[in-house]
Amino acid sequence: MNFQLEVQLPYMSIAELEEIIKKRHGDPIENLVLYKDDPRDKANKLESASEGKLDKVGTNVFYDYYPPLDPFNNRPTAHEAYSTNPLLKSSCTEEYEGQVIKGVVYWKEDGFWKNTTPCEVKPSILPWSKTAEYDPFTARIKAAEAKAEADRIAAIEAEAARVKAEEEARQEALRQERIAKKKAIKEEKKRVAAELKAAEEAAARGEEPPPPPAPKIEMPTVPIPPRVKGASVPAFLGPTSKEYFGLTKATKDMPLVMVPKDMLLAEIKEKGKISDVYIFKAEIEKYDGADGEICFCMDRDEVYSDEGFIACFKEAEKLNFQASLAQGNGIPPPM
Repeated sequence: MNFQLEVQLPYMSIAELEEIIKKRHGDPIENLVLYKDDPRDKANKLESASEGKLDKVGTNVFYDYYPPLDPFNNRPTAHEAYSTNPLLKSSCTEEYEGQVIKGVVYWKEDGFWKNTTPCEVKPSILPWSKTAEYDPFTARIKAAEAKAEADRIAAIEAEAARVKAEEEARQEALRQERIAKKKAIKEEKKRVAAELKAAEEAAARGEEPPPPPAPKIEMPTVPIPPRVKGASVPAFLGPTSKEYFGLTKATKDMPLVMVPKDMLLAEIKEKGKISDVYIFKAEIEKYDGADGEICFCMDRDEVYSDEGFIACFKEAEKLNFQASLAQGNGIPPPM
């Protein structure tokens, strides 16, 4: 960046000229070097921050520097800088210190001129200040880092929101399930009471009591999730195991039997590998149903195999089996 400066030589030092140059560029420039006359000659290099006056240097001073923040879009070329502010001049109040006779200063052999005010540059220095905090390369890195951090925080917040939503949905499903169970228990008590009353009335009239209604599979009260491949598998259990786990209660009209997960694991722990459900140990341990009850479905028509039962090791499969049978669609086919 080129510019001219007319200086009152006796009053400006090399250090002051360096400050003007730095203001002119408007940036924290580094490695500023001044030369008297030809800068190609290293012998012409001036001592940095020197208090030596420019009248001892010469008529031309050249400089070079390293601009650490280049390039900025608003930084002008040397021609632009020269054309916008081609000539600067230093100005100060000066006086001659010579022989004083009756208040008048006369020349004397050892007299000299001195400035009584600091040198000012006129017109004022037109600095080309940077408008960005970082150079473009660093700015891109900073922007990428900021975006990555924002994305990381957004991902954490999104994951937290997802977990919260899932937990709220799970709690709501449990609440609905508790409500449904209470309703089912209440209706069952009501049904049993009605049956007892009808039987008592029939006995009083000397009639045979009406046969009990066929059991009915209730439709789940929670949303039915998609089925899970491999979550329902054929299961063979011997007579003793069927009796122990209550599978003998399964009928054509009520083929579903719920067996507590803890009961199955306790039996595996007690009998080990001779337990009929030992081969399902891993699936039982990973069962995800909130109620802790694993569904066994009687496979009377051998939809899955001839092993007699189907075990549902995912809550989604249990709900799908319940929904399909409640709607009269039979056992869901293997996946």
